Amino acid sequence: MSRGLDTGKSHQNAAAGWACVRLRSGKFLSEGDQDGVLFCDGVGMGKTWEALATAARLLESMRRKRHRGRVLIICPPNLVSKWEDELAAGGELRKVLDRWARTRCFAPWALKTLSFVVPIRRSDHVKTSRRYGRFHATSGTYLVSHNLLLTKGRGVAALLRAKWDVIIVDEAHHPRARKALEEVERHGRCTRKLLLSATPFQLEPREWSSLSSRILRHGTNPFAQPAVREFINAVDARFHSTDEPGPSARQREGASELLRRIASRSRQPKSPRSYSVLAPSGRVISLERSIDRLDEGGVATLLGSLEPTERSQSEEDFEIAYLRLRLRLASRGDLDERTFVATELRRFVARGTSDAPSPRLEALTAWAAAAWANDLERAFEIGVPLKTIVFTSWVRGHADVLKERLGQAFDKAVEVVRRRRRDWGRCRATGRKRFLEEADDLAATAAGAAVAVQRAVRKAADDLRALAEDEVATALAGAHDGYLRRLLADLRRSIAAADEARTAGEADEDRRGSLRQARDALESVFVLPPRPNHGWVARYTGDEARTERDRVSTAFRRLTPPWVLVASNVGAEGIDLHTYTRRIVHYDLEWNPAKMEQREGRADRVGRRLREPLDILYCLVPRTYDERMFHQLVARDRWHGVLLGKAASRLAKDDGAQGDARIEADAALRRMTLDLSPRG
Repeated sequence: MSRGLDTGKSHQNAAAGWACVRLRSGKFLSEGDQDGVLFCDGVGMGKTWEALATAARLLESMRRKRHRGRVLIICPPNLVSKWEDELAAGGELRKVLDRWARTRCFAPWALKTLSFVVPIRRSDHVKTSRRYGRFHATSGTYLVSHNLLLTKGRGVAALLRAKWDVIIVDEAHHPRARKALEEVERHGRCTRKLLLSATPFQLEPREWSSLSSRILRHGTNPFAQPAVREFINAVDARFHSTDEPGPSARQREGASELLRRIASRSRQPKSPRSYSVLAPSGRVISLERSIDRLDEGGVATLLGSLEPTERSQSEEDFEIAYLRLRLRLASRGDLDERTFVATELRRFVARGTSDAPSPRLEALTAWAAAAWANDLERAFEIGVPLKTIVFTSWVRGHADVLKERLGQAFDKAVEVVRRRRRDWGRCRATGRKRFLEEADDLAATAAGAAVAVQRAVRKAADDLRALAEDEVATALAGAHDGYLRRLLADLRRSIAAADEARTAGEADEDRRGSLRQARDALESVFVLPPRPNHGWVARYTGDEARTERDRVSTAFRRLTPPWVLVASNVGAEGIDLHTYTRRIVHYDLEWNPAKMEQREGRADRVGRRLREPLDILYCLVPRTYDERMFHQLVARDRWHGVLLGKAASRLAKDDGAQGDARIEADAALRRMTLDLSPRG
């Protein structure tokens, strides 16, 4: 490894070193049949950094003198902003690049390639130059969604025709991501490809083969090789019958050795998490271990403990309404259409009706008021907020209701803390005064700054004045000096990033226009101004515009409102929400445990600033479809650590009708788990 090329994490450095060795050799089975690798670490372990460190080393090894390189990053639409944050001026990666540059181990042209970031959100965002009668993309690092690459336009055509030194594909298991990469390869050329996916082991073999076909040439199929085929057949036999022994140590090592040539997977321990289940009665049942460690007896005991000793009238009304719905669905003759039946039952449990309110919603509202009151008390002690994410699969017609009910719960929590703390009024007055003073001081510094920086400074000053009207933020600022100090430091870093972007644009005439998007994004450098209900609870779903979602996620990562986020599956993948998140609430379950892990991975990531463990809460209603889903979630969570082979085609179906699995023993699963730890 070149001196100074260090991300600060040993497993990331090992993965980047492994990738460079594999790509420079270009040999999977025969010489020259490999031009890409797959990073498949778990959620939150830094695959982004592994890919960028690999790209940096590959660019550095090229040692070009006359022209600069090009890097293309393909990702889902909602992740363009995340990658921009990683690469933009003032970001953590830029600090690492600057350190590498100072150690003189990094070619200057390669540093410029990664430092010049062009986020592409529309076709006309592409900065092009005309050569040989065609438009060509200039050098730099381009961030583009896979959806945009599948559309038409002059800028998109220029991207497709370009010669790329490195292509990075995030969430590569998405079919549209693979199709976008295929389009790029069909029109242009690529030297090296880096595919990122936290969930390749949840895919069935033909999907895994589709991933590998993008990084292996000559139609090479790793699953057609005897070592892998034997392993898959042995796993499949064990999946269907406990009488089968499963793969032998020789078969496991043979498949691991072969797949390790194209895929790297580091197994790092998760940060401390605590697990609990919320019963309809409002009682919280703590779990001694994560759900993937429960056995059949543990699941039965847990579900039995959810049964209340006495039922209220509303709970009886709900149970009667639920049974009537089941009978009505059965009378339609749709029993074979399990997806429809499951969806209707799950939706009813989540939403309820006006006559039969959901016990889950009632229990969550009552729990939230008490839990958030304790979180606010703790925030006054440590000087940082403790935030909560509530994930739900049902958005239309329900996310607004959930947000409103949780807003009412947060109001109650604030009222409780207001009564407990006699100094609440004094803290509010002190905090408000501090916010206004800092806003005035900040506005005064804008006079001599450049136009782009003036906008950022004035926006930040306006946000501070808005925060002066927020009850929780002012109370925290008045009670704890560290809160305001951290908040102002965060603000100054954002303004410095805006200034750096302006300086970069002025220093490079050719690139000034392309930096427009970055500067525009940095003009909104701070927070969402508090809205009615103080902006305490916000939404992150597909119903909001992308710009609104970006602003909400940015504000949630910081020390400012919102304190609670209601998120759909749109917010369960790719984005960072970890900085001050204390709790993850699974309002409803998913069949696929990979989706549940993706949810929890929004908060369990490198860079989380809370010492408290991450609390995971499941909301379950007994004698409903929740019981079956929870049992299958536990069983699948165990199997999903293994490359399942043919059995994966059953678990890949989200309806649960054809994908039932039993709860396998820990020892048997460990014997089947592939070892793909990176090795040079």
